[in-house]
Formats: sequence, structure tokens, C-alpha cells
Amino acid sequence: MKTNIRHIVVVFLVIALAIFNLSYSLCAKSLHFIEYSINQFPNVSATLFYLDSNSKSINNLSKSDFLIRTNGVEIEPASISFPEQNAFESLSLLLSLDLALNSKQGDKSNFDLAKELLAAMLELFDYENNEFALTSFDWMSYLNSEYTNDKQFLKEQLSLLKTSTGSKLEQAFLDDPAGALNIAAKSKYRSSILLITEGGNVANLPDIISFAKDNHISINVISFEKTISLDLKSLAEESAGFYFDNVANRFEMQDLAAIVHNVLWNYKPFHLNWESPLLCEDLYSNEIIARNEDLKVDFSFIAPSRLKPTLQFNPNYLRFSAVQPGTNKELFVNLKAINGDIIVKGFSSEDSRFEVLKGALAQNEEVLIKEGDSIEISVLFTPSDSAVLFSKLTINSTACLGKELIMTGGFPNTPPIERTLKIEYPNNGETLIAGDTASIKWSGLLPDDVIQLEWSRNAGKNWDTLSVDVTGLEYKWQVPNIESERCLIRAIQLWPNNIGETRSLHHSAGVNCANFNQKDGRFVLTASSDKFARVWNSNTGAEILKLIGHSKSVLWAEFNHQETLIASASEDSTAIIWSFPDGELIHSLIGHKDIVSSVTFSPDGQKLVSSSWDGTVIIWDASSGEMLRQIQCSQGKIWHATFNKDGSEILTAGSYGKAKLWNVNTGSLIQVYDAQKSNEIISFASFSPDDERIVTASWYGVASVWNKASADTIFTITHKDEDGGLIPLYSAGFYVRANELVLLTSGIDHARIWNGNSGELKAVLSEHSSSVSYVTMNFDGSRILTSSWDSTAKVWNLDKRDLQMDTTDNLFSILKQKAKAYSFDLGKVQAGSAFDTTLNVFLENLSSFAYPIKSIELKGKNSDEFQIISLENASTLDSLEKKAVKIRFAPQDAGERTCYLDIVFSKFSLKAEIKARAFNLPLFIKNNRINFGTVEIADFKDSLITAAIKNISMSPIRCSSIILKGPDDNHFDIIHSFEPFTLLPNEEQDITVRFNPETLGRKNGLISFVHNADGGESLLYLFGEGINPLIDTVSISIGELSASPGDLVNIPISYKKKSQKSISNNFKSIKADLSFNVSLLEPLMNAEEDNISNNIRTISLEIPASNEDFNFNLQFRAALGNDTLSQLKLSNVQPVGHSKVHLDYKSGLFHLKDLCKEGGIRLFDSNNKLLLAQNKPNPFENQTTIEIELLEEGMHSLLIIDETGKIVKNVFAKNLQPGKYCFDLNCSDLPAGMFFYLLSTPSQSLIKQMLIQK
Repeated sequence: MKTNIRHIVVVFLVIALAIFNLSYSLCAKSLHFIEYSINQFPNVSATLFYLDSNSKSINNLSKSDFLIRTNGVEIEPASISFPEQNAFESLSLLLSLDLALNSKQGDKSNFDLAKELLAAMLELFDYENNEFALTSFDWMSYLNSEYTNDKQFLKEQLSLLKTSTGSKLEQAFLDDPAGALNIAAKSKYRSSILLITEGGNVANLPDIISFAKDNHISINVISFEKTISLDLKSLAEESAGFYFDNVANRFEMQDLAAIVHNVLWNYKPFHLNWESPLLCEDLYSNEIIARNEDLKVDFSFIAPSRLKPTLQFNPNYLRFSAVQPGTNKELFVNLKAINGDIIVKGFSSEDSRFEVLKGALAQNEEVLIKEGDSIEISVLFTPSDSAVLFSKLTINSTACLGKELIMTGGFPNTPPIERTLKIEYPNNGETLIAGDTASIKWSGLLPDDVIQLEWSRNAGKNWDTLSVDVTGLEYKWQVPNIESERCLIRAIQLWPNNIGETRSLHHSAGVNCANFNQKDGRFVLTASSDKFARVWNSNTGAEILKLIGHSKSVLWAEFNHQETLIASASEDSTAIIWSFPDGELIHSLIGHKDIVSSVTFSPDGQKLVSSSWDGTVIIWDASSGEMLRQIQCSQGKIWHATFNKDGSEILTAGSYGKAKLWNVNTGSLIQVYDAQKSNEIISFASFSPDDERIVTASWYGVASVWNKASADTIFTITHKDEDGGLIPLYSAGFYVRANELVLLTSGIDHARIWNGNSGELKAVLSEHSSSVSYVTMNFDGSRILTSSWDSTAKVWNLDKRDLQMDTTDNLFSILKQKAKAYSFDLGKVQAGSAFDTTLNVFLENLSSFAYPIKSIELKGKNSDEFQIISLENASTLDSLEKKAVKIRFAPQDAGERTCYLDIVFSKFSLKAEIKARAFNLPLFIKNNRINFGTVEIADFKDSLITAAIKNISMSPIRCSSIILKGPDDNHFDIIHSFEPFTLLPNEEQDITVRFNPETLGRKNGLISFVHNADGGESLLYLFGEGINPLIDTVSISIGELSASPGDLVNIPISYKKKSQKSISNNFKSIKADLSFNVSLLEPLMNAEEDNISNNIRTISLEIPASNEDFNFNLQFRAALGNDTLSQLKLSNVQPVGHSKVHLDYKSGLFHLKDLCKEGGIRLFDSNNKLLLAQNKPNPFENQTTIEIELLEEGMHSLLIIDETGKIVKNVFAKNLQPGKYCFDLNCSDLPAGMFFYLLSTPSQSLIKQMLIQK
């Protein structure tokens, strides 16, 4: 659910299903659900409006006014909160309706619903303190009503609106001049736009948002899309607006009108909060009930499973492993309460061999586990045989999750008596998609139990291996790209799981030894020169534990027989005891003075013996880590030491060609096994399983089997190279396999298997790439473990055993996805317009099953002119579905247009081709938009369109009618009568249109030219604004001024606006004539007209109109003149522009002072004066004429200067006599631009400006 309300932040972190039942009554109070949040579940918050009969928000409520009912459980609200209400006093609201709302919702179209919504809103508005405007749009925006308080007029205009074939969302806002932003920018109050649309993308989105922000316009969106487009969402959020989407499915229009009305005026909904019960159901169905009014709203959501009350097990399951029949084993597990208190009512096991001991409950007894607390229980396993057993312990409790604890027991190589393995999926005739990924699931094993998966495509006639070494109770299968309806899956649990193959376990340095755990061989322990010992899963090769504590190479590591401890020996002169399985360091055994080469447990696990290069072995207490006895072996470096089977004796391997047998309790020497090789190393020595023989391995290449008691040699074996040379050996040991004694040896070359009684070679294990440091066998002889200095240990599987197998109960199918995409021709569409159409079947599923769609996108050459408006369930193609899509085509210019819908599935893709033809209207309107600007009411303005309409086709066009149509057809007129006519190719027809506003405000109309060519209609767009008649009063005046001869005189003309209102923009300036005595003043500025008659000089002036008072300054130079007084007379004063202006004006007077009566230089003389006339013509292209009149004799010059002050031409520089001169100036060598010409005389200089245009 996606409702965004200004100033309300609601965050959804779950996938929610919302079902609404909104109560509404025109004559009573109403309760309206907006949205909910379960972000803090089980705390739930609902956002609501509670409205009175006038749809005004009610805020004086308490939590006791409401009751919550969730899945039938009644809940009192925890709190109710009302945000501070800062409602707007006045609002300028512009309603903008998309005319292309053509999709259907049941019996009604979205357009009908939108008009129903707006009609309901018009009934709710306060027309006294607000103003309202109405626009509509397709590919153009229309002003249906200027801002008004006339409810009836708005209703009439709304009723006249009709649907269009398509629309462009950006035109709703930016179309000039009737776009919503232009209209809203002239609002009286706080400005807000309400857009009602089916949605889509918005071109020029940043421009729209920027304009809205700059002009403080909020944009709000009502979208009939199920999910609002990102563009529209951004538009609302960025402009401080709100949005509602999927409104047809969520609201009755009258309900929505009431909600939107309140949100527009900044009324905020209240929040009701409560703590939901923690239920085991997924779907929470909620009712909010207003007690006193018997009103209610319903909504539902799916609560996250992770928040359900849960019993958490530690460990996650119980593995009893190998327990001898007739004995028993007890394991412990903690039960922890998560997400609430949990009551445990009892335990039951489906197999009597598993029994709860600690924590068992009597009948009707219960135990409460507080949230976060735990209890410990124990389970006793008493097997009746060695077979693998799988069972579940059921916990009867109030928990939703954690009701069953999985348990297994038995020897891992012994098949269960009753099969526990069960394939869960596929198992019921499912259909899998070829090439897709399917999850094969099974139960009846622990998650780390390994199986092999096989499948058959012919009902079991033939089987193919699907995967081996699979764990986790689930396998992601890449379904093969074949088809069959006779498929089966089977799962096989094998022991061991990888027969005939080795599994490599990798260190970063050489591996010095590797040992199985002794009970079932599930674990492998390795010791490496990388300073670490590691524990591995022997079946999967997964690393389980890394033991970090030694500072140098680890040479030996092994489990105790009880599998609770690990001991390791290192070159750092220490041995360490670790706990298992947590890997905690318990004791560091410090006592040796050199490398500790080995450390082994006694069979009862109470003691350890360590061997060292310091020539001693030490016996330790395994529990305390204390030294019990140290034996000086007198055989050089000790390479290995081990206990016999009852722990009473120790066998050591030393450096002087000898192995020795010692009494554990006394430390006394019992026997010496002398190889008669005093300089050779005995690298290893061990006992036979019956404790009657020992075997030694040596660096001189011989493994010797000895009688333990007599120390006689029974036989020897050797490793030889290709030349027959002996190869040094590192280990040798006896083992039992299939009731036969075998001997394993390892050396520089390989590991080998021998007959333990005869010494006959049975097999060579030769996968390592470097020396094999150690070889051993698991408890039942089915697997061998080797370690090597090639940085690996390897598990070798010697034979296999099927423990159990399960096959799917029913045949399932593998079918290929089959779909078909269809092509469409949209036909002819006018360029510049928009055309929306629904492609009813663009994609068809030919398969009888559903499958996902990865993406559907428009691509191709002209894809930018197409847009997907709506597409239901774009992520899934249902079984045999025929999918539809709504497309918008908005061509910019004429021509063929193509694109395609690119439909991508997991393994293939399809293309739905789309083509169309865009055409220009054959009956062309040269200027198809006329903006009359502002016109005073009761006045008019005509617009004569020369060649208004023209036939640009190759065929005659018959124009059957010219119709003036809305939105406003009252204030625009066509100024000539009309008769049908025919226009030949390239023929034109003029038309005159008049705007005659009778009322204030902006108006919008259309003229329709109906014809028989493509498109059938050409439209002329009309716009204008009616304004109040303006009569402006302005005065201009000149005061009295005086100056001395030769002074520069600034004569100000005072401009004053007497109207309080701003003057009309149509009032441009004031034109006037100024007359004065020619002998007293010479103007220093240019005048459009300059005439001298009867000693009176008259110049023309143009004073710009302004809303501010100012002085319009004129510059003159005072002369001696023939008088001392001159009137400055204003005449012919008149306004410029289409406006009504009343002008007052007053003339002035000039006095000449400081006149020299004794004579002197006369600077200016009416008959003989220094004159630099304005060049004529000006501006000019190449030729112009300059006149001068000189007063003095001497050197004179005339220069042409550019705007930078640079001299670009020297016209003349010579001696001249007083008099008049005329010069023709050729400037063809100068570029276009502004220039100055400078006249210099012996006593003064004059300069004027000229303009060259080319």
C-alpha cells in the first residue's frame, strides 16, 4: 500500500496485504483508514481520519473511543495521538484532470470515477475563503475555469469534459499558456495543484519541480495506477505534496473526496497505536471500531515470521552417533524463548528409544520460559540395535515455531530398519520449467547428512546422477532443457558418501599428520606447518574448527577416544590440550626443551604421552595438565610415542635405529626393538590391534613387524623407487578391515596398503604430489586418511554401502516455457499529439503453468516516443494467460515509427513489434496558438492571421465547417461568415479572430476546422485575459532654470504617476514636443525630429512610462543668444500604447545670466556657430554625410573612433578657414557596429555617435 501524506512518515519493512472496508455516510460521522505501520511489530500503528457530517476532521477523541479486534482477539488501544493542526485558512486550488483516463474499473471508466471524485470535492469546498480553478489536458492543456468562487460554474465546466485518445503528463504543467503551473502562478492564496491521472512518466520533470518550488506551488497526485510511477511520486514529494495510488481499488470516490479535502487544507490524520497479540497465523485481520458511532474499518497484513513466538534450540539438533546396543547416551539441549513468554506443556517422542530425562514434565504440569530465558533438558538414547535412527522430539508449547527437535542415533554405516529419508519436493505431480532453477527438498536426515541425488526422465527405467555430496536438506537444481512428463527424483544416503574418490583438505603449508575421530570417522583432525590444527567434516570437506595457539609448525594432533578433547604437538616445544567441539585452549603442556614431535591420549583418555627431540617422553594428566612422569629414553631424538590398547605401556620411536617399550606406571624399560642400524632414525612405531605385534617405520626405507614379547622380526616391507632403491618411510600402522589385518605405510613416495599378516602389497595410494607424512584408517576400515607435505590431507573411500533411499511418490513434469508475442500496427497518429491504446493480447502463455518474467521494456529505434502506461502483474505470466498492456504513442514529427516490447524470461526472450505512422495535419495552421494577452473587459482585440490555414498536401481538401468550441466559446469570435470551401494544394485561407472578454480572468478557446483529410480536424488554440479597464493619470512638468553662457545645462522633465494602482503594461511612453529660443540653448542629445523656425527650435521627446516617479533629463549648452529669457514649452503631449491615460503637463522657463556686455568670445551664434551635425543617413551601410560649421582659423581634424577608443579612420587633418563644410564619408572598409566621429578645433572638440549596419 503506497499512500504518501505530507508530514506523515510511514515506513514499511514487510510485504503487506491490505484489504479496506471504509465506512461512509453523507449525513453522519465517518471513519476513514489511510495506512498502517508494523515497522515496530508487535506494536501496530494505524493512521485514520474521523470526520463529522461536514467532512471536517474531529480531534477531541480518546483511545477509549476505539476498540481493536485482531483475528477475533479484542485489544484496547495503547495510545492515540493527534498532530498539531495548522490548517490553511485560504487555498488557491487548481484541479487538473487527465482526459485520457480510458481504463475500466468494472462498469465505470477511470474518467467517470475521476469526475465523480471531483464532483464530490466540489460539494465539500468552502467557496468564501478559497478560490478554485479547473484545467484538463491531453497533449495540450486547457483552461476550463479561471480561479473562481462560483461553484455552479465549476460544476458546469466539469460536466462538459470529455475523454481524449491520449495525453502527455508534462503538458499538464508546462503547456503554454494554459499549463497548470502558469495558471497557478497567478493564484491569490497559497497555491496547490491536484493532478488526477492514470500515471506514466513525466518529461522535463526537473523543470516542473524547479518551477513549483520557486513559486511555492505544491503538486498533489491522485493516481489510478496500482503503483504510482517514480516520476509522479517524485513530483509530489519534491514539491511538498502528497499522493494516493490505486485509488479505484482502495476507495469509494466520496470517501476519497473527504480524505483528500482534509489533506489539501493541511488537516492531519490521527494515529491509533496498539500492541498486537503474537499469533501463529500469518494473516492478521484487524478491525478498528469506533464504539459510540458503530463505525469500523478493516485491514489485514502478513506479520513477519521472524517475530513469531519461537523456541530456539541449542544445539539445533541432537546427534547421538554410535552408541552400542544395550548401553545409552545422554545429550543436553537448551530451549530459549524468543519473541515472548512461552509455556511448555510437555514432551513426546515418536520413538521410545529417545526419552526426556532432565526437564521431563508430569501430566498437566507446565513450565513458563520468560522471553530471553532458557531451560535445559536432556534426552537419553538407548538403542536396541546399531541401525541409524531418525526421530523427532515434539514440544507441546505456546510457541509458533520450534515445535520439533530432530534427533539421530546409531552407527553411521548401518542402514536404518525403517526408512527415514523422504523427498518432499517435487513429490505431487509438480511441473518444473526446463532451464529454470528448482529446489529439491528432503527430510528425515540432519542438515549435514550427505546424500546423492539421481533423476529419471522415463519413470525410473534409466537413472542419471544429478548431484553427489549434497547436504542442507535442499538442493538448487538447474533443471535440464528437455521435456518429459514421466520424471522421478531419488535420494540415496551412502556410507561413505564419495566412494572411489578422494576428498582433499587444504592447508597453506605441509600437513604433518591427519587423524579420524575414532567412533564414527565423521571428523578429520589435521596438523600443519602453517602453525594451525584444523577439524574438518570428513564427508563434505567443510572446515569446522581452526585451532590457533602454537607459534611454530604443528607436528601431531589427535582426538581422545571420548571425543571431548584434542591434543596437539608443535615445534614450539609445547603440547596443547583443547576442548572439543568448541576449540577452547584448556592446558599448555610445558616441560620439553626441544621440539615436541607427538602427543597421544591413553585409551581411557585420562593420560597423555608426549615425545620430544630432547630425548624424553612425558606422561601428563589429561584433566589437570600436570606432569606425572618424565622418562629419559636414551635413544636420541624421540620421533613418536603411543600407548598400547589398555594404556599400561608406551612405545617410543628414536634416532639410534631402535624402538623401545616402557611401563607407564614405573617408567621402566620393558623391551628394545633394535634394527641394528645405529645411525638411522626410527620415525614411527605402533601396536597391532591385538597388542601382540608392533611395527616400526624407518628413514632407511624398511618397515619391520616385530613380535612384541620376544622382539623377533616377523617380516619387513619396503618402498622402492624405479631403480630398486629404498625410499624413507614416515609411518606404519596396523588396522582391521573386513575382519582382516592390514598394514598401512607412508613415505617419500606414496602410501601403501599391505596384508598385515604376510606383508603382501595390496594397493598404492598415489594422488599426493609430495611426501606422505602419515596414513591411517577409520574405525570400520572403509576409509583411509593420508597427510602430505603437498599441503593437503586426503580421505580415501574404499567401498560403499547404501544406507537408505527414497523416490518421489508421483511422476512430475519438466516442460519448456512456451509463449508467443504479437505484433501491432497502431495506424496513423497525428504528430505532436498523444494516442493511448490497450494492446489486449501482446503476450500469450502457451504453457499450462505459470513462470516468472524478468523484465518487459520498450526498446528499438523510436522507443522514446512510446511509453508503457499500465501493465498488470509484469513479473509473472500465469498459466495460459493472455496479457494486455496499455501503450502511449506521442510522435514528435511525421514519419514511420517502430519499437518493440522486449520480454525477457529466465532462458529466452520475445519481441512484440509495434509500428505506427505519424502524420502532419494536411490542413496546416501556420500559427496554431494565439495569445491575445490582456484585454480590458468590454473592449476587444482582433488578430488577423495571414494565410491562417493552408493545404500542404498533394490533394484538394474540403473544409466543411469552422466551429468555435470550448472550453470558452463565449469570449472569442470569428470575424467573417463561413461557407464550406475547398483548398487546392498550397492554397491558403485567411481568418480573423477576436477576443472580446466580458468578465475578468483568463480564457481559453478552440477553433475547429473540420475537413476530409487525415486527422479530420485542425485546431486553432486561443487564449486571452480579461482585465479591468485602466485609466492612468500622469503629469509631466518643467520648472524654471538659469545658466551662464557656455554652461552645460541639465533640464529635468518631472514625471509623476498620480494613480494609486499600477499603470497598464500597454502604456509604453509619452511623446511630446519641446520648443525654445534657438540662440539661447543648443541640445546636446539627438532627437527624432529637430526643426528651427522663426528663431524657435522644436525637438521631439519620448519619455518612458513608469510606475515610479522620476526626472527625464535633457542636456543643453547655454549660448549668448539674442535674449536673456526663453520659454521651455511642452506641446503635442500624447500617450503611446493601447491604454487609457489622462496626461497633465506644464511648461518651464530658462534665464540667461552673467551676460558679458563688453563683448568677448561668442560661443554660439544663431547665424555663425561651431556645428558638428549628426551624420545622415544614420544608421547606414557604407556611405554617409557629415556637415560641420567652423568659427576659427587653424588646424582642424575629423577622426573615426571605435567603441574601445581606437582611431580607425582619419577623415582629414588640415588648416581650414571659418565656414560651413560637407564631407561624404566612405566606411565600406569598416565592420558593422557603433562608432564615434570626433571634430577637433584649435580651441575645442565635439563628438557624436554613428551606427554602421551591414
